[in-house]
Amino acid sequence: MEGNVIDQVQRYLLDSKAENRQKGVRLMITKTDALFRDFPSEDACSKLLIERSRIEEIFLNTPSAVQRHGGVVALRAIVKGLPSQQYPPEFVRLFCIPIFNSFMDGDPVVRVAATEATYELLRKLNTQVLQVVFKELFVALSCAINDKDCRASLLAREISNMLRERLSGNDDFSLDLGVFVQFICETLEPHSSASLPPELRLSTSGFKESLVVQWVLEWISHVLDMPGHHLIDYLPDFLPILFALPMKTTEDMLWKLLQTCRSEFRKALRVGRSSSDSVCIILRILISIVYTIEYPLSKRLCFEWMCDLVDQGNQASASGSQIPLYDAMLLCALRHVGSLDSQLEEAVRRVNSELMSVVIRSGAKASGNSLSNILVTITDLMGTGKGCAETHLAALEWIILLHHQDVKLVESCFDDISKAILTLLGDKLTKVYTKAIEALCLVTNEKHLKSLLDGIFLMVRQMPSVLLPRLSDILKQMQVCFESCDQAGDQCDTLLVAICNTLPEISDKRFVCKCVITLNNVLLTSSEFSKLRQVLKQGVASSEQVRNIFVQLGRGWSFNGVALLALCLLTRSYRLSLAICQYLGEIELSPSTLFQVDRLAQMLEGPVFSFLRVAMLTPLQCMPLIQTLFGLLLLLPQTSPQYKILYNRLKVVPSLAQLGREESGPVPPGKGQNNEEDKLWVEVHEPLFHDFKRCQEHVTAFEQSADL
Repeated sequence: MEGNVIDQVQRYLLDSKAENRQKGVRLMITKTDALFRDFPSEDACSKLLIERSRIEEIFLNTPSAVQRHGGVVALRAIVKGLPSQQYPPEFVRLFCIPIFNSFMDGDPVVRVAATEATYELLRKLNTQVLQVVFKELFVALSCAINDKDCRASLLAREISNMLRERLSGNDDFSLDLGVFVQFICETLEPHSSASLPPELRLSTSGFKESLVVQWVLEWISHVLDMPGHHLIDYLPDFLPILFALPMKTTEDMLWKLLQTCRSEFRKALRVGRSSSDSVCIILRILISIVYTIEYPLSKRLCFEWMCDLVDQGNQASASGSQIPLYDAMLLCALRHVGSLDSQLEEAVRRVNSELMSVVIRSGAKASGNSLSNILVTITDLMGTGKGCAETHLAALEWIILLHHQDVKLVESCFDDISKAILTLLGDKLTKVYTKAIEALCLVTNEKHLKSLLDGIFLMVRQMPSVLLPRLSDILKQMQVCFESCDQAGDQCDTLLVAICNTLPEISDKRFVCKCVITLNNVLLTSSEFSKLRQVLKQGVASSEQVRNIFVQLGRGWSFNGVALLALCLLTRSYRLSLAICQYLGEIELSPSTLFQVDRLAQMLEGPVFSFLRVAMLTPLQCMPLIQTLFGLLLLLPQTSPQYKILYNRLKVVPSLAQLGREESGPVPPGKGQNNEEDKLWVEVHEPLFHDFKRCQEHVTAFEQSADL
C-alpha cells in the first residue's frame, strides 16, 4: 500500500457520500488481498501493521468523530480482506485493540462501526481473537451491551450469541477460565452492594437491573453448562461478587444462577472433584458474605447453602474426627436467629439444627478441640450481651447439648460459662432467664455451687430493681433443678444451706436482709420447697439431720429477726422463738420489720403452720410457743387486720389451759423432758441466739454508716 493510495482512501472514507465511502472500503479490501498474494504472509503482516499505525495516527487519534469513524471502517476493511489462516498473536492483538477501544468512543456512529468491525474480526479470525484478546473483547462487549444507542447494543448481543454458538460447537478450543473469572469480577464489581450509597445497601427497592449484569450472568450460566469447562472449580473466585449483587426475588436470574452453582458444587463433591478443603473455602466465603451483605434473600441462600455443606463437610473430614469451621458457622447462625424475615429465620434454624445433629452423631468421634471451639464461641456470644432472645435461647440449648456430649469439657470452662449465662438473668423475657437458670443448674456440680451463688448474688446487687423481685423465681427453679438431679432424694436442703454459707460474706448487710426475706418467703410458701418444709417441721429435737439443717440455715436467717422467728416456729424451736420475740420487743422496730411481723402473722393462718394451731390445744405442754404468739400479738399494731385474727386465736388459750389442769391434775413436767430441752438450748439454740444478736449488731452498724 503506497502513500498515495492511503491518501486516496482517506478522501473516500471521509466523503459525505455513502457510495464513495464504499468505494474506499472496496479499495482497502482489494489492496489487502493483493498483499497476501504478492508477498509471503509474514511480510504481508508486517506491511499491514505499518498501515495500521498510519491509520491510527491519521484517523483514530484525532478529535474529529468523522475521522475516527473512517479509521474504524478502514480497519474493518483490512480485516475483511484478510485470508482465512493463522496469524501471529501480536498481529491479532494490534488490530483488535484499536477496534475494541472504539467501543468507548463518545460518538455513537463510531461505536456502531466498532461493533461491526468486531463482528468481522470474529468472522475472519474466529477463535484466534478469543485466544489472544479474550478479556479485551468481553470488556468491549460489556460496554456495548449497555450502550444507549440501540444499534450498538443489538449488534453486541448478536456478537455475543455468535460467540456462544462457536464455543459450544468447538471441542478443540477451551476458554481460559482464569481470565474469564477475572473479567466477571472486574465487570460486576461496580454493580455490587459495596459500590452503592449506604442508604441503598439495606434494600433492593431502588435497585435497577443492569443489562451488563444480566449479560454477564447469562455467560456464567452458559460456561457452567459447557462440556469440558469446569467453571465450578473457580467458584471461590467469583462467588463473593455474585452474592454482592442486589437480589430482589427468587425469580431473578441471579438467584437461579446461584442455585445452579450450589447444585454444581454438590455434584463436584459427589464425584470427588472437590475436596474437604473446597468445602472449608466455600464455607468461609458464605460466612463472610452473611456478615458483609444486608439483603435478606442473599443471606437466606447463604444459610441454605451452609446447610448443604454441614453434613458433607463432616463426612469428608477424617471420618468425622473434625468439625471444620462449624464454630464460625454456628456463631454466624446464632447472630441471625430471630430475623424478621421468616424464610431467613427458617434457613438459619435449619443450619443450627443440622450443626446440632452433626455434634450428636459424631459423639465420641468429635474432637475435644472442635467442641471446645464451639463452646468458646457460644460463651463469647452470650458474654457480649448482644443478640435477641432467640439467639440467647439457642446458645443455651447448645450449652446443654455440649454438657451432654462432654461433661468434663463444660466443667473445665465453668467459670467462663457461668459468667456468660449469668448475664442473661436480667433478660426481660421469662423464657430466657428461666432457660438460663436451667443451664446453670445443669452445668453446676457441688464444688461449683458456691461460685455460682456468688455470681448470682453479685448480679442481683448490680441489678437490684430487676433481679431482686425475680430472686424468688430463680430460687424456686434452681430448687426444682437440683432436686431433679438428686437421685437419693436426701439433698433437699443443699441450695438454701449453700446460700446461707454465702450470705455472711456479702458486705452489704442491708442487701443481705432483703435476700433473707426472700429466702424465708420461698421456704414457707412455695411448693418447690415443700420437701424441705416437711423435714424441718419434724422439729430440731426429732433428729440430727433436722438439727444440722436448722443450724446451717440459721446462719443466714440470723440477719433478719422476723425470718429467724419464722424458721424457729417451723422447726418447733419455741424456746428460741420466744427469746427472739423478746429481743424484737426491746428494740425500736422499723416500718419494714412491722410489715414482716404482720406478714408472719398472716402466714400463721396458712396450711404451713396448721400444726402450731393444733398445738395450742395443749398450751401447758408448749408454753414457749404460747408466749411467742402472745409476743407477736403485742408487736403487731392494733390497727392491723392480723391483730384481731391472732387475738381471737389466743383468747381461748386460758380456757384451754384451765381445762388441761382440771383433766391432768397438778402433775409437774417430766424431768427428762426438761433436761432434753436444756441440752438442746445449750448446744443449738443458745449459740444461734448469740449469733443472731451479733448479726443484728452488724446490720445496725452497716445501716448507720450507710445513712451517714
